Amino acid sequence: MLLCPAFSAGAQQHVAEMSDTTQYSTDYRFSARQLILPGALIATGAAFISNDWIAGLDRHIGGHDIKADSYLQYLPAAAYLGMGALGVECKHGLRDRLLAGATAAIALGVMTEGLKLCIDERRPDGSDSRSFPSGHAAKAFAGAELIRLEYGTWYAVGAYSVATAVAVLRVCNSRHRFNDVVAGAGIGILSARIGYWMLPVYRKWFRLDGKPQTACAALPYYSPADRSAGIAFTAVF
Repeated sequence: MLLCPAFSAGAQQHVAEMSDTTQYSTDYRFSARQLILPGALIATGAAFISNDWIAGLDRHIGGHDIKADSYLQYLPAAAYLGMGALGVECKHGLRDRLLAGATAAIALGVMTEGLKLCIDERRPDGSDSRSFPSGHAAKAFAGAELIRLEYGTWYAVGAYSVATAVAVLRVCNSRHRFNDVVAGAGIGILSARIGYWMLPVYRKWFRLDGKPQTACAALPYYSPADRSAGIAFTAVF
């Protein structure tokens, strides 16, 4: 998955960077109202599966072959991890950003791949039946929401612009319909929020009380590119 390998890089950072005494606000704890936006996006996307009007709209827009979306999908997540190292003020240390990002990646993989297996929607270009939801859009919007939660709204504006461009390009390239990318956006936003909801839980599990410690975890991963799966053993020092 996108963010799981980053754990090994975190182990090489200075202990002071890894220590995090941030007190979590209620914004990072689960609240049912935080499900409204991603839930609405996912439900809207699902409601228009196999919709003739959406299919007709996509036929007018699609047919292009622009490769940028394959690379741009990772840009928000890379920025999320890298901005703090470049000196941008952030709310959490590298350790917690890695934990939140990896959790978001796992949640995203489970939801997108689970829905692709359960819902048989053919892509506009006819290449396969894994159109719903858009994994590219999910990754891009997950990274954008992670940036919003960590760095604030102003930085999120640029990240969400990139994520929107990825979603539009997936439609223009006839790889997805509009409902696919709308649902993907909802999954991405929800995945990022799950990552931050889990941070207080990880602090209890791993006793991350601000003192330099070692945290280990076994994380499942799935790679859609070659359809391989396994367990990644990670450690943060």
